[in-house]
Amino acid sequence: MKLIEIVPFVRYALRFKFQPKTNETVSVDCRLFYITTGSGNIILNNTSHRFREGSVIIFQPGTKYKFSTKEKLEIISINFDYTADYVNQTMFFKPTSVKKSFSKNIIFHDAVIFDDCEALNSPLVIDDAYTIAGKLLDIVNENIAKSAYYREKCSALLKECIVDVLREHSDKTSTKQKLNKIKQYIKENYAEQISNEQLAKLVNYHPYYLNRIFLKSNDITLHQYLINYRISIAEQLLTTTPESVVAISQRVGFTSVAAFTVNFKKKNGMTPTKFRETFKNSI
Repeated sequence: MKLIEIVPFVRYALRFKFQPKTNETVSVDCRLFYITTGSGNIILNNTSHRFREGSVIIFQPGTKYKFSTKEKLEIISINFDYTADYVNQTMFFKPTSVKKSFSKNIIFHDAVIFDDCEALNSPLVIDDAYTIAGKLLDIVNENIAKSAYYREKCSALLKECIVDVLREHSDKTSTKQKLNKIKQYIKENYAEQISNEQLAKLVNYHPYYLNRIFLKSNDITLHQYLINYRISIAEQLLTTTPESVVAISQRVGFTSVAAFTVNFKKKNGMTPTKFRETFKNSI
């Protein structure tokens, strides 16, 4: 099936607060959870995913899931199908215990296999999906009011949300690939003089923007990441070679031994010389 062919059927939509149970459940139809308040982990088919405020979680029928958090969550929950095959089944399907689902022979809806958006074939968790929050609330309100053609309205809104999430996923995937390219370049060229401007050109980003998204993704600035990588190589050289501190500082890309010593001490709490002595004494 192609994405353009979907006609989402919203079976149930509600915003509510709850304290997650510890038992593992399974979905009969599709689920979309948007985290309004709270954070934690959700285990989807035995794989743990971190979520926080603004995260959206989408998965197909038959997916085993369990929330793992001590916080009380506030979420928007949407039960839906990607097609109109089950529009006659309007009753809300409760989360079902994995053990009970097999003992009671519960019939799951068919999972849709997408040809052009592989991301939806597996559980999908995207952070910072704030752009869809308003549309999801509109779906909730439509389901409460049940005005004329509310199902058609909900279908259109949900499809728009799904497309927005896929765009965000595509952007994040592209960004991750570019940041990995930056890291690989540093790994291969750490001994050379490298500037943020030079790295930004590799991925066609503005230096300020590159540093901002690198910090957001890695909790460290691009410049500090480069320094830390150089120091990690220096640590190996200090413990495996007889090279002098001056030679090592130059070999890993520092312009002066003073700068090398200051940054090394900041990371390790001791000078390179002391680090080498401490390692030798511990053998």
